[in-house]
Amino acid sequence: MGKKEAVIVGSGTSLLNSGLGRRIDSFHTVFRFRRGEQNLIKHCHDTGVKTDTLVSNCNYKNVAILLNLLKKGHITKIGASRLAFSSTRNISHRSKQWRRVWAYTNKHNIPSDIFRTTEGTNALLEGLSIKRDDIKIPMTYTAGFNTLCCLLNCNYKFHEVHFEHYEFDKIYLCGFDYLSPAPSMNNFYSPNQKITTKHAYKSWHNLEGEAVLIRRIMDKTDKIEVLN
Repeated sequence: MGKKEAVIVGSGTSLLNSGLGRRIDSFHTVFRFRRGEQNLIKHCHDTGVKTDTLVSNCNYKNVAILLNLLKKGHITKIGASRLAFSSTRNISHRSKQWRRVWAYTNKHNIPSDIFRTTEGTNALLEGLSIKRDDIKIPMTYTAGFNTLCCLLNCNYKFHEVHFEHYEFDKIYLCGFDYLSPAPSMNNFYSPNQKITTKHAYKSWHNLEGEAVLIRRIMDKTDKIEVLN
């Protein structure tokens, strides 16, 4: 039996001119983020088009947009078979928008999972004995980092909440530009919009800190590889 491998596709501008499209689409499971799926046809040579699991954060504005997309058949249009919600803040689940989108997925039998920080990221870091006292996370982890950690927890099962359908022999990362020497949140679907860690995202994410944590995780496991 061949290896079961997955790729988490970020939306960083490093994907442009990468020529990774065919390689990305060859993976058993492709994870993409809502908004990152935009313009896939335009950039398909670099980004690929296959989407098995569409990931969304739980921000009330984003899930409100997602709900409207779901009602228009978005999941079918992009060919996804599952939804995953990256939940990095407990407060997210108090919003009416979140409750509505979750109720909609249940009513219409859309397979959905919740990647919670406490059940995935925190459990993984503690299980692998990864120190993070020297890294300050201002508000919350990014959806990409939280997704990676939750998928790894499905293998290691440091927390009782895990998903057997997300057990992979290896997880590849691409379009995660904060792993580069010059961390960035610029994205391929609007590359001219310049967003840096000195901009609005600085109060929400510590990209350099997450990059350090990913490298520490990579030192502890052979299940992660950056796709270049």
